[in-house]
Amino acid sequence: MRWYDSFCPLSGPDGWDGRCGGAAVDRQPAGRPANGWDGSAMDDYPLLNIFWTMLELFVFILWFFLLFKIITDIFRSKDMGGWGKAGWTIFVILLPLIGVLVYLIARGGSMAQRDLEQAQRTDEAFQAYIRRAAADGGGGGGGAAGGTGQSHADQLAKLADLKTTGAISEEEFQKAKAKLLA
Repeated sequence: MRWYDSFCPLSGPDGWDGRCGGAAVDRQPAGRPANGWDGSAMDDYPLLNIFWTMLELFVFILWFFLLFKIITDIFRSKDMGGWGKAGWTIFVILLPLIGVLVYLIARGGSMAQRDLEQAQRTDEAFQAYIRRAAADGGGGGGGAAGGTGQSHADQLAKLADLKTTGAISEEEFQKAKAKLLA
């Protein structure tokens, strides 16, 4: 044994295991592969711990969904000024658990209302886009139906409105739609 082998942090009780200098000595236990992995790492991990780990992972992912939902709601809110948005954002980021819970208590009821308004605006924009696209040449026969100056899309929209208000029945709606599209 050399004098510097006694300072090796990897040395065994005799001061030598072959890793801090000198010739390498194989000290692997019998029956164990040289890389140290024998595949038994999960043998002593109980089934309940596996379920607990899965639950923790699920809650962690759920937490991030909730955090992003709240941050999105903060910036979508029109009834809050810039300083209010900055304050809530800092509060939610610096103290996440308390900030999210306080936000849900203080403004949670209006979150659903803002979501509903956003969905309605998106739906209206989509319907307007469809009407514009149908009127611009997607109507099939030149855009006008029956010489009335209305496109097929406009007439179908009117028929759908009549059906939803109850002015015509489903059978009448189907007949009128078939006549219009023929």
